[in-house]
Amino acid sequence: MMKAAVLKASLDTMGRKDVVIVDHPRPDDFVYGSCESSIALAAKDILIRIKAHFDVSETSILTVRKKMGDQLDERTWQQKSAMTFDLFNEFINHVAGDFKRKLYGEQILTSMSLPTASRGFGELLESDAVRPEFFHAYWLLQGEGYSFVCTVGVQIS
Repeated sequence: MMKAAVLKASLDTMGRKDVVIVDHPRPDDFVYGSCESSIALAAKDILIRIKAHFDVSETSILTVRKKMGDQLDERTWQQKSAMTFDLFNEFINHVAGDFKRKLYGEQILTSMSLPTASRGFGELLESDAVRPEFFHAYWLLQGEGYSFVCTVGVQIS
């Protein structure tokens, strides 16, 4: 269910047909990019955290419109960075919305936070110990000229 939601969101948000999703080859890295977008879903006895980890330099191509063609991309670094952060916030919002819809179909009511983006590493906070009440999934999303990591953490109380 989670992997399908990530794929659907990547196709809907980014309009790319070349995306490939694979299980992350090194899920214990805990540092997957210099930036992240995150969102949370909460229900009774469950908390789901969805994150996209990325480097602006490796993903800003996703914000270039196809009709630009071979034109030189003259956007400033700040413009590229802002557009990339917005794109990943929209991406995880789509993923969380799909999860929320599927959980609602199972009569599980959830609340959803707003997406946030920051520079930094978020998986470090959950890497101190293995806990049986946590489930984690890590995927690498790749396409022509870009790659980023999507992580999902589920905490059951």
